[in-house]
Amino acid sequence: MLEPLLPIGIKPGRPPVHSERQLIDGIRFRTRTAVTGQFQARVDTKGLISWDIWVDATIAH
Repeated sequence: MLEPLLPIGIKPGRPPVHSERQLIDGIRFRTRTAVTGQFQARVDTKGLISWDIWVDATIAH
């Protein structure tokens, strides 16, 4: 079902740069994060979210 949407390799016979699993996981990640960003933007526009900034001053050597 998703196979027609996957990219074709640069040259025939060469191994793909990314596995199909990596491509699907990347698509799923972008879908999840884009929806979250849109939700946060809508809530922020309505003034229903507060943006508290916390800074950790820990320094590791």
